[in-house]
Amino acid sequence: MDENISENTVPEPSKTKKPKRAKAWRKAVLDAVVTCSSVRSACDAVGISEGHVYRVRAQDPQFEVEFQNALDLSLKNLEQEAFRRAKKGSDRLVEFLLARRDPRYKNKEELQLGGNIDIKVEFTRDDADKTS
Repeated sequence: MDENISENTVPEPSKTKKPKRAKAWRKAVLDAVVTCSSVRSACDAVGISEGHVYRVRAQDPQFEVEFQNALDLSLKNLEQEAFRRAKKGSDRLVEFLLARRDPRYKNKEELQLGGNIDIKVEFTRDDADKTS
């Protein structure tokens, strides 16, 4: 699997329907997940239904482990890209990334409300409502 995110993060859709061998489509989907960080885009690129991939994940523990590893690697690629962009001038992105990685950078502002609220309600009758 490619560990670096490419400039074109969505692979081109496959010209064929599905790879013929089960192992071939599985590897192709895993590689595409790493590259584009989207299960739907990966399935579209490989030419296989997203539902089928989720069914196989549910039935095959080994494929589920491999799929989770691909998702983890895609997250690392996204983080790498975010850090690259943050270094080029996005202060807000730098703040966000620091806060996610180290609790010392989290926004400490909290709103705490406490105390009692007393409400007194009085009902009055208008003269028109009075019955004699």
